[in-house]
Amino acid sequence: MISILTATYNRANLLRTRIASTLNQTYKDFELVIIDDFSNDNTEDVVKSFNDKRIKYFKMQKNIGSLYGDRYHINNFIYNRKNTNNNNTNLLLILIEN
Repeated sequence: MISILTATYNRANLLRTRIASTLNQTYKDFELVIIDDFSNDNTEDVVKSFNDKRIKYFKMQKNIGSLYGDRYHINNFIYNRKNTNNNNTNLLLILIEN
């Protein structure tokens, strides 16, 4: 299994695309962990609008600032996607095979 970590703060407008892009991957054995740095927009609503058990949502109790971008943990391998939206549906498969 791959754990994909996505940190966010007041980016609900971008998060919907990010989640959809991740869920549309051809490789399906992953969990998407979203860490919300105490957003005050509708980030939580966006996350909850996806009914997928692979999504794990955690909201910080206060803003701690400077959370890092997406990371893919494959055994000891980490891929940092930062703040880009990559719509390649084979991205996870490519990372696993290389």
